[in-house]
Amino acid sequence: MHCVDGNDYSVFSILPPYNNIHAQLIDPQGRLVKTPGSVRMTYQAVADPTGSSNRTSIGKTNFWDHVNALFGVNLAPDMGLAGNAMPGAANKPQAMKFDAKTFHFTAEGVPILPYPDGGMPKNYYPMMRLTALDAAGKTLATADIVLPVSDEMACSNCHDSGISSPTMPNGGWKYDPKDPSKNYKLNIRAKHDDKHKTSLLTTQPVLCASCHAFNALGTKGAVNVPPLTQALHSRHANSWDTALGMTLGDASNREACYRCHPGSVTKCLRGAMGNAGMKCRSCHGQMKDVGAAGRQGWIDEPACENCHTGTALKYNGAIRQTNAFDHTGGPLRQPADRRFAVTTGALYKPAAGHGGLACEACHGSTQAKYPSSHVNDNLQSTKLQGHTGTVSEC
Repeated sequence: MHCVDGNDYSVFSILPPYNNIHAQLIDPQGRLVKTPGSVRMTYQAVADPTGSSNRTSIGKTNFWDHVNALFGVNLAPDMGLAGNAMPGAANKPQAMKFDAKTFHFTAEGVPILPYPDGGMPKNYYPMMRLTALDAAGKTLATADIVLPVSDEMACSNCHDSGISSPTMPNGGWKYDPKDPSKNYKLNIRAKHDDKHKTSLLTTQPVLCASCHAFNALGTKGAVNVPPLTQALHSRHANSWDTALGMTLGDASNREACYRCHPGSVTKCLRGAMGNAGMKCRSCHGQMKDVGAAGRQGWIDEPACENCHTGTALKYNGAIRQTNAFDHTGGPLRQPADRRFAVTTGALYKPAAGHGGLACEACHGSTQAKYPSSHVNDNLQSTKLQGHTGTVSEC
């Protein structure tokens, strides 16, 4: 699941449109294709079961009007920061590259948004069709996958003009007479100026990661400025949310995380573990832990073996724990053996087994492990094994 700022980038940007596709190909004998030769792979939009499709991002955002000011590059509309584009109105298949180290076909930074074509309702789970072709252009295999994206970074819940006096800038609420949806972003910039003696309101637009190091974008940040993950989580952990009746760092409620992460509609934590009752804190700890000094955001994360601890515990027939920590806020639990462990030092996302096959290929992506609560996430696995339910056939 990738977050985006939404349709406006004229004030500041936390995250640009930037989704990644990784795919692996299995040959007719069930072997992972490690040397593709003349075989190539493409992606293009495909309608989901509701008829919603997402071929182009043109006309849905002003990102390309401000991409040079934010990232120092000029891009044609629908082109992403890593050189991969949306299929466009004609739904032209887009080429993927082969990574000989991971045996993945990849397309990094596809600039998709949660706004379907034809003015249909928002869809946080748009789909793409991957097609493997031989040298003559004959289709060898297809897979319909989800390219999830959310604009539910709901800063406006607390920072919109007139909402909450503690968040009001010293000079009063900011108002954009032409576009009130920008008000909360102007207030955030003014509040930043108040607190840190900056002058963000005089410079538009601003990329937050240009000063705050951010591993999601690979930026180094400025000297003596905390990384973005640390700054946001540590600052807001004790912030009171009147609508929820709790602080954002309250460990008892997933909805507090959903205020900023793909949220109450998207429900990012929608896979088998989330549906079994596990919370965000089960893997990530409390908000103050996520924002702790010295933690590497997006890198210092738990791995499979911190819950799937080998022979340590059997729960309903499975060898697993229900959280990754020995106790709340404590160190990550260490496995009794490495039967279910990822490669040392790796995260689930790039982990592989079974001769190089990615864990995600069968078990689903990080927050949507199969079976997911959203039908689009399950379509590929259901098609492959011929029925719903947990993975039981290879």
